[in-house]
Amino acid sequence: YRLRKERSQRLHTLYLDTADLALARQGVALRLRRAGKRWELTAKWRGSVSGAIHRRPELTVPLRRAPEFPYVLDAPELHEPLASLIAGRPLRVVLVTDILRRRRSLLPAEGGDDAAPLAELALDTVHLHGVEAGPEDRYHELELEQQAGRVDDLEQVVAALRQRYPLHVSDDTKFARGMLLLHGFRGPASNTEALGSSDSVTAAARTLVSRQLAKIRAHDPGTRRGADPEALHDMRVAVRRLRAVGKALGPGCPEALAATLRRELKGLGGELGAVRDLDVQLERVAGFATAVPPALRPSFEEFQQHLTARRETARTALLAALDAKRYGVLLQRLERFADGRTRVARSGPGGEPAAALAAEQLRRAFAKLCKQGAAVHAEPLPEELHALRIRAKRMRYVLEFFGELAGKPARRAARRLRKLQDLLGDYNDSVVAAAFVQGY
Repeated sequence: YRLRKERSQRLHTLYLDTADLALARQGVALRLRRAGKRWELTAKWRGSVSGAIHRRPELTVPLRRAPEFPYVLDAPELHEPLASLIAGRPLRVVLVTDILRRRRSLLPAEGGDDAAPLAELALDTVHLHGVEAGPEDRYHELELEQQAGRVDDLEQVVAALRQRYPLHVSDDTKFARGMLLLHGFRGPASNTEALGSSDSVTAAARTLVSRQLAKIRAHDPGTRRGADPEALHDMRVAVRRLRAVGKALGPGCPEALAATLRRELKGLGGELGAVRDLDVQLERVAGFATAVPPALRPSFEEFQQHLTARRETARTALLAALDAKRYGVLLQRLERFADGRTRVARSGPGGEPAAALAAEQLRRAFAKLCKQGAAVHAEPLPEELHALRIRAKRMRYVLEFFGELAGKPARRAARRLRKLQDLLGDYNDSVVAAAFVQGY
């Protein structure tokens, strides 16, 4: 390899987050950087570290003007992936880095100086600090950023440098190092915590809420884009599961909070459901349209246009709901409860063992399922089968919530209930399709 000297840079960087570090908790670093007179905003997501190689997805957007504080995210490209994490909260500066960057381009051994760089080699002199007086850190860091080259090129250069110089591989980023220094923050929270047989009702509720909140946030960007109907479907399922958590583990949550969540989750589920129903019908009509005689296809196309127009109307309402203040407040309340920042009395029902409540919830759900099944007539009415489907779905959710405690029998029963639910769901989709056609 050869090195080509490049111009040095002075970089002034501001890292932004909410007052309670909502972005950092989700493994996201939001960076405002000034180079000369230009400002740019970069979001970096949690990636992976293998030896000296860091892989992190990132998205950079140039800003038209200097930022003002408290900062309001006004870049559409970043609003979509970050809106559900920020949840309407103002952004403030949580970390400042001033960097003197001495740069070299890494070139192949063969070829001229105008060859495309394989990587950039940067020796950074870093000063970490806050906006006000407080802890500071100064250190040097050697960073290679892949460009036209391969990972093999990076690994070979790292090996050569470590042979020659006393360098230490760092698992941390500048952001992680600064957050530990200034805020004592040691890394994002995990959503993989398992239920334990000794968990209280409140602890189990926090774990289950954390899982579904993570899914809502994972599918929120895709729901906003609207290109993949499955993102909206998965987000709607997560909302339904959250409502089921509230029913199954209600004693683990303060009553006032539980009532608010029930109301807000029901409203959000309705907005998602309105678009989802039309997605399902458009898919079904598209399938039918390919099989009908050519003479009837214009009628199907007109019906598709009608459904598409209705979907756009429903989607406009959904996007307005996702950008509304109440959606952000809902996410914040779920987040505070899941993180343990919502105070719950240790005595009382919330402190009881979750395993005992799980057994009672399963007995109750099974009794209601059997009762609803017995009420179905020999010539079933659509509303009877719809009610049976809801009972099957609720029992399945309870089984899945507590499957870690109940083991293989619970997982086997949940699979059988899923088959029943899918069968009844296909029938219900047909009933809804008939209603759409009749309405048209």
